[in-house]
Amino acid sequence: MRKIIFGAFMPLFFSLIALSANAAVVVPANNTIFPYEKLYGRISSLKIKDVQRSIGRKLTLKEKIGFLIVKHQFRHHSSEDKTLGKTAFTFALIGLGLLVLGLFVPYIIIGSIVAAILAVALGATAYKENHSDKKAHAAKIIGWLTLGIIALFALIAAIVIATWTSWF
Repeated sequence: MRKIIFGAFMPLFFSLIALSANAAVVVPANNTIFPYEKLYGRISSLKIKDVQRSIGRKLTLKEKIGFLIVKHQFRHHSSEDKTLGKTAFTFALIGLGLLVLGLFVPYIIIGSIVAAILAVALGATAYKENHSDKKAHAAKIIGWLTLGIIALFALIAAIVIATWTSWF
């Protein structure tokens, strides 16, 4: 009987916590992270197996559905701090696009280098703040990939120029 009551009231309990936390939100001027914002991030990154392990039993179907709903709601609450990850991802895509465009117009590759470095730096900062930010992680990977391709092109260009001058 306790399992049924617990399963029925768990989603209600978590949504009441979310509503009460939203009612008292005051955004400070210095972007201080409140403890409940960390709670949103932690709950949104939990998996059902983690919850089952922490309470010591398997969840029922109602509890799993309720947990997934609450997790989805908390993921939206913790999405305010993902703007840096989105910015880094945008720079990564711009860097990759400029690299492709730089194959036809050589001086554009300089912009690709700058965008890739910004993507790596901003992505690392955003990923350090929030490990569940997938766009920040993708931005780091795409930025390093872009820089690696540019370095490979520079190496190939240096080899071609070195062998080309030995022919004359």
